[in-house]
Amino acid sequence: MADTSPSGAAIEWANNDRSTAAKSGAETELSREEFLDSLAPARKKEGSLALTYLERVFLLSADDVAKHFSMVRNPFGVDLWLFESEKRTLHLFQFCPTTDSLGFKAPLRDLARGMEFFFGGEVTLTADEEKAAVDEPFVAKLRDFLFQNRFLVAQVSVNLVFLGDPREAAKSELMAFLAEEIEAKKYLLDEFCGQSVGLSMAIRSSNTEEVGLLAQARKTHRYNLDLSRPQVTESPTGEKLVTGALRLMDLLAVYEKMGQRFFSRNIRSGLSVEKPTNRSIQRSLEDIVIHEKVPPENFIFHHNGVSLGVEDFETKKGSHLVTEPKLLNGAQTVTSLAAFVRKWQDDERFKDNSHLLDRVRVLGKVISQASSDFISQVTISNNRQNPVEPWNLRANDELQLELQDKFLRDLGIYYERQEGAFAQLTTDELHELGAASGRPVEMRRLAQTFLAVQGEVDRIARLKLVFEADSVYKDTFREAYIKKSSKKILLCYK
Repeated sequence: MADTSPSGAAIEWANNDRSTAAKSGAETELSREEFLDSLAPARKKEGSLALTYLERVFLLSADDVAKHFSMVRNPFGVDLWLFESEKRTLHLFQFCPTTDSLGFKAPLRDLARGMEFFFGGEVTLTADEEKAAVDEPFVAKLRDFLFQNRFLVAQVSVNLVFLGDPREAAKSELMAFLAEEIEAKKYLLDEFCGQSVGLSMAIRSSNTEEVGLLAQARKTHRYNLDLSRPQVTESPTGEKLVTGALRLMDLLAVYEKMGQRFFSRNIRSGLSVEKPTNRSIQRSLEDIVIHEKVPPENFIFHHNGVSLGVEDFETKKGSHLVTEPKLLNGAQTVTSLAAFVRKWQDDERFKDNSHLLDRVRVLGKVISQASSDFISQVTISNNRQNPVEPWNLRANDELQLELQDKFLRDLGIYYERQEGAFAQLTTDELHELGAASGRPVEMRRLAQTFLAVQGEVDRIARLKLVFEADSVYKDTFREAYIKKSSKKILLCYK
């Protein structure tokens, strides 16, 4: 990917305003004080940070910044934008005047929607979004620029500027989770701009030159799925569901290309292949391929099916194309298939009969046009082949992601929010994360610790209820604990 780091190169404005270097000396410029005075009180800190950063990195004046800064907070997650003509790079900025990267949590959620709005995605606007689209000059200006210059954009660089340590923030599981939602919108950039557009995302500081890279998408993950006799259902709020018989080998092919990213929305990181259900799946495949006892068409009758969340689903000439697929349930099926292939691939019987795997299908549900929250609820609601305890269903809660960041950052200890995740990490991978290779902190035991500290001893015996009931769960895993001493929490845990 081409370099998209901000530089002092000439900036080309949407309305053909001249850059600072080209201004006439007789022209009156807005001063720093005048720019800050023009902002609403709630935007002054963001405005001051934006000006400090852009003066240093882009050599821009307050007058230049004022032309491309959102004077009020908009619901699309963009505080300021610049187009760097020399690099054909569109820079989108968010400014958070704190040292805590958690300040980007809500703005990044907004930006995921903003990417759809600005780059031509299918999006139903809320009342606040409709009002901003009509009334806010900043929003109209950026959208007009993109429509007029879409074919000039070769790179989109998302820059998160705050006062903290960028490299430390880039290690955050929560930031990685949110960045992945933005990265998944790359296909919209490609379609809107008529070419493959690079997408990078970095967190930066106004105080240092250090950069924390969060995402650098060189390709759009787009794959063909063989889905027989598809049926389409649409919800009143626009979510789409396609059901049919899905070829199992297609899922393995996606997994081999995407790796663990394919499982990122799953509540578990793939269970051990020695689990009873996973051994059963492998035995079923052996009966089909190795022993030829069972026809491959029978597999679907004994399988609960899988669900995928995708950014886009498209049918062309009988081929079904999915963009940025995530497996919501069924990770154990895919990992069991992968283990089966590894085990038998050198066996002559496998070589002779591997074509039978192409006839193995499972019931498939493919969900598109859905928000992240909707996908999370679907993940929780879906049935699982392996029994699922209530604490597993909370694995992708943002609070659990924050706890994982907290223990790793403060103590160098891995917090296992996804069942089986720690066992799948190698010593080198733990070292790269900065985590000790000893025992992890486990979600279930941490809940018991919090309950004991809170004096809710009776709830320890009813732990399932703690994770099933939202009110009890939130009372147990309190937001305030994120600010408490990790050492004290660990002392209680032990």
